[in-house]
Amino acid sequence: MHKELKAKAIKLRIENNLSYSAILAKVPVVKSTLSDWLKHFPLSKEKILELRKEGWKKGEVSREKFRETMCNKRNERMKKIYNICTAKMSKIPRDAFFVAGLMLYLGEGSKTNYSKIALANTDPRIVAFFTKWLNEFLNIPKKD
Repeated sequence: MHKELKAKAIKLRIENNLSYSAILAKVPVVKSTLSDWLKHFPLSKEKILELRKEGWKKGEVSREKFRETMCNKRNERMKKIYNICTAKMSKIPRDAFFVAGLMLYLGEGSKTNYSKIALANTDPRIVAFFTKWLNEFLNIPKKD
């Protein structure tokens, strides 16, 4: 039985140019025994490179699944943090809202023309915040 398995393993290696793992799938022996049997029948360098590329492609699928899983976990964490922060920000005290508007104007507002109030920012959330701030604290209505 042992000789038949050895002959089968050598035949698979020589005729089909198979790797250890491919032969082990067809010949039920331990890897060390297979290694001993095939030590005089090495694979060509081209075949080794081909097997490495195949292995890399198989690993690529795993890597992509891992990346997707980690991305989903990160997105879930970010959603949770966003929801917590949004809930906290909706309860912002009036005086903090006032100071935030002043700081926004200090950083993004016009400092050259003292007869106008202007804000240089393209983020619609910032513009909406500042518009609400102007309406609430300076009684400047929103114009469409």
